[in-house]
Amino acid sequence: MEDTPLAEATSDTGLWVRTHGRTRVALHRIDVPVGVGAGWHYHLGRVIGLVVSGTLTRTLADGTEQTTGQGGVVVEPEGPDRVHHFHNHGPTPLTMFALYLLPADAPLSCPAPSPDVIPEFHRPERGSGDR
Repeated sequence: MEDTPLAEATSDTGLWVRTHGRTRVALHRIDVPVGVGAGWHYHLGRVIGLVVSGTLTRTLADGTEQTTGQGGVVVEPEGPDRVHHFHNHGPTPLTMFALYLLPADAPLSCPAPSPDVIPEFHRPERGSGDR
């Protein structure tokens, strides 16, 4: 998998898109070969992704699987209760752009164990809010 940063800036006054204070804004191009994906993780701020080519398959904390094809947009809500992972099941490489809207000092993502291995893990109810 290749992750190429395209642009990054910091807003000292925050952004209208549900951010507070100093906000890290980063735009990345993410290229995912067939059969490759990212493990369970979450974000400390919103991430908006645009699938440029291929198909993105995400598994959410409640076990729901979502597939987004070329031209589709995904919005990842923030917080450790919104863990997810993604995979490119093919048949072509996946390219997407991800716009990260994070607290100024936050990492792009935080690794997390599978929700299945944490018995007390709070899973969002299906159909509730934006995932």
